[in-house]
Amino acid sequence: MSNNPSATQLGQTVPWVLMADIRRGMLNGQDFGEALHINGRTWPDYKMNLSVKIFARTQDLSRQLARLAQDWLNLNQEKIEQRMATARNVSLVLVFFVIIAIVAGMYSVQGQISESVQQ
Repeated sequence: MSNNPSATQLGQTVPWVLMADIRRGMLNGQDFGEALHINGRTWPDYKMNLSVKIFARTQDLSRQLARLAQDWLNLNQEKIEQRMATARNVSLVLVFFVIIAIVAGMYSVQGQISESVQQ
């Protein structure tokens, strides 16, 4: 066993280890897409790895990678915007309930004050 652990030996995704595994695969005769697909299954994304594997065999890999990266970024931006909208809506509902609790507390305090004044 060598001194350089692979990503699978570490049991986690460590970018520099993945890059070393991808580089090692390319030195062993794999093209970039095959090396990325075999060694970097979860990085950056499984579907993107499959696309890179297919497009690595074409003549214009750099343009295809730029298009894939832009599509991937747009997809992830949409996911983040959806999560932000959900978080915003949840926070608005929580603020509404806090305001209702404050108003209910004020009515309770007002009721207690008026009871003590009447006695």
